[in-house]
Amino acid sequence: MSAALELYGAQTGNCLRVAVTLEELGLPYQIRKLDLGGGEHRRAEFLALNPDGRVPVLVDQSAPDDPLVIAQSNAILLHLCDRRPGVLLPVDDVRSRAIVLERFFYFVTDVIAANFSAFYLNRIGASTEAAGQLSARSIDAIVDAERFLAESRYMAGDTFSLADVVAVTIVNASRDKIAFSDHPLLSRWFDESRNRPAVLRGMQAFAG
Repeated sequence: MSAALELYGAQTGNCLRVAVTLEELGLPYQIRKLDLGGGEHRRAEFLALNPDGRVPVLVDQSAPDDPLVIAQSNAILLHLCDRRPGVLLPVDDVRSRAIVLERFFYFVTDVIAANFSAFYLNRIGASTEAAGQLSARSIDAIVDAERFLAESRYMAGDTFSLADVVAVTIVNASRDKIAFSDHPLLSRWFDESRNRPAVLRGMQAFAG
């Protein structure tokens, strides 16, 4: 019997965050790997799921007669957390939930959005100076997040959360630009987080 959850994607940051979340939540899923270089995301079959032709896309067939298709990565992450309440996103403690969401959106907006914008400008051959400034802003935000770790073991408390999922994937992608020796709390957190079994599995979901 196939898994109710199908994840369409490739080896991109947004797709890896979803795969890591699925692994951390212990939800069975199937990978539907797309060859972006070969244009599979522009084929009619995939465009029927997401007319924008972007990955990731999650197809939740928990209700076989009415499958749910979600095409925005952050919406996918929150939907998956609802499938396993309390594991990566608190449900009973309003304060703890708010802190996880605050740190989650910190990494999504202050770090990842700036990083993506820099990548996009480089890809289209636009302003190198602007791309460099955006990339530096993203790294500065990662380094500034060390203050969260002065309060707790993980980014949003003493348990691994959705905030850590988005943080570990973008920090891993940016690791060559970070002077970890100058930031011992960030270094300790990164080493511990990236070596979690579920994180390791998720990061390899689209490999090969």
